[in-house]
Amino acid sequence: MKKLLVLSCLAGTVLFSSVPKAADFDRVYETGTPLKAPRTMPNFRELKYALKMPQFDLKTIYGTDVNLSDYKGKVIVLNVWATWCRPCVAEIPELITAQKALKNSDVRVIGVAVDGENVDLKKFLDKIRASGFETFIDSNQAIPGKMGVSVVPNFIIDGNGNLVAYAEGYLPWENPQIISFLKEIGKKYASGPSAAKKPASAPVGSVGSVFKISQF
Repeated sequence: MKKLLVLSCLAGTVLFSSVPKAADFDRVYETGTPLKAPRTMPNFRELKYALKMPQFDLKTIYGTDVNLSDYKGKVIVLNVWATWCRPCVAEIPELITAQKALKNSDVRVIGVAVDGENVDLKKFLDKIRASGFETFIDSNQAIPGKMGVSVVPNFIIDGNGNLVAYAEGYLPWENPQIISFLKEIGKKYASGPSAAKKPASAPVGSVGSVFKISQF
């Protein structure tokens, strides 16, 4: 599987080799009028319904357990990457720039490496001179399976931990238009569903299905 993933990374896209197990995601609220993304984000998709995210066992680069709920009140842009993915590693300097630009906003850009627990992530970041990169590690490699995706995106999570949007593949993180748009997302979603209509909770299948079905 990893061999296929490496080859896919070299081609510029991270692909999973098999169809992951489907998981049920509950609708939480209607997201309302969609935001207009800049042309620099052609693969951005805002969901019609915010979806309850599954829980992941994440760790910091120092081995401390961390939970996305620790960031309540902040929109999280979760950038999925891996140390063996060259395009992923190449965009880390731009991600650091975005993290600094958004430091005092309602948005946090955070990486999550899906290498597993056998990689010394701190040592790797020191080696590539990117020790300032805020990232977690998915030590159980659970995200690919639980999120049910075929292309690794950037997951956009509201201030209450619900998935509200995603953006597939590489983004020019240093672009001022993207920084401004992420701040707009923060204004809309940092407080969660306070200004949105709440529908009845209903399972809608895997997030992979959401990527393909426009009604969601």
